[in-house]
Amino acid sequence: MFTGLIEEIGVISTLTPHDPSTAGGSGTSLTIASCPLILSDAKLGDSISVNGTCLTITELSPSPSSSLPTSSKPPSNPSPPPRSEGTPLPPRSDSATETATLTSLTAAISPLEGSSPSTSAEHNGHPKHEYKSFKLSLSPETLVRTNLGALSQGSRVNLERAVKGEVRMGGHFVQGHVDAVARITGVREEGNMVVYRFAPVERDGGEKEGEGGDVLRYIVEKGYVALDGASLTVTGVGGEEEGGGRGKGKGWWEVMLIPYTRTRVVMGGKGVGDSVNVEVDMVGKYVERSVRGFLEGGVEELPGLEAMVRRIVREEVESMGLGGRGRGLVEG
Repeated sequence: MFTGLIEEIGVISTLTPHDPSTAGGSGTSLTIASCPLILSDAKLGDSISVNGTCLTITELSPSPSSSLPTSSKPPSNPSPPPRSEGTPLPPRSDSATETATLTSLTAAISPLEGSSPSTSAEHNGHPKHEYKSFKLSLSPETLVRTNLGALSQGSRVNLERAVKGEVRMGGHFVQGHVDAVARITGVREEGNMVVYRFAPVERDGGEKEGEGGDVLRYIVEKGYVALDGASLTVTGVGGEEEGGGRGKGKGWWEVMLIPYTRTRVVMGGKGVGDSVNVEVDMVGKYVERSVRGFLEGGVEELPGLEAMVRRIVREEVESMGLGGRGRGLVEG
């Protein structure tokens, strides 16, 4: 789970279409560098959002100043050396010695309070930024559903580590499961802001009429949308036809970036024709599924929803001028 607040922009150092290594999984792999914050506490198996796609770190490459070997296997906990039979156990310390030991430990630990992740890593016996890059394996499904396969060496990508329980939710709940790819169809300035317009793209790269257009029904003005993993607010929606038709594969939406955001996400450097990964707000999906299940008889009892549907139908019937006869039909 992520927040959609981009922590750092990394750079693709290597993209291997067929990586036979264990870390590459005999498929496509990405190696990302120039991201010291992400690497400050990175571990094998960590989830990382790369342009809004949740991926797993499969290899960590040490920096030149580090003595650590390249790691593609999780570290194991070393077992204590066996104690030979008959070796006496160390004597139990008295309470005075234990108190002195705890006092010295507290003094050693206290400087760590409030330290940054990288500083804490140093105190844990690891040099700052001990790794220079990390590798990720891309599945065929990821290549089909996202724009990661179109990246190349030198491409910049948005990065975010998985959220912790104590982190403030400044964005919105982002899963890292890309729903579609969209293309930037317009860029314009409004004062010191820049407005980007997007239209969905088919999986095969063609515009309109395809599964990519399905995301439009989940995109609403003032709602959330994750674009390349960045949580942004929708400032406008519309359709091609008179009256704002927004059926499958039709329509557009817009977001606005402030100067601060433009310098901290990769979209700030993109223009018309460039693509972005799209993840819609998951709440809309759950609401749609619940309503559809109720209307199709798949849910036994939803009193609140039933009352809401009855009220909407009743208001519509009354607006048609059916009066009491219409109310009887609704209540019956």
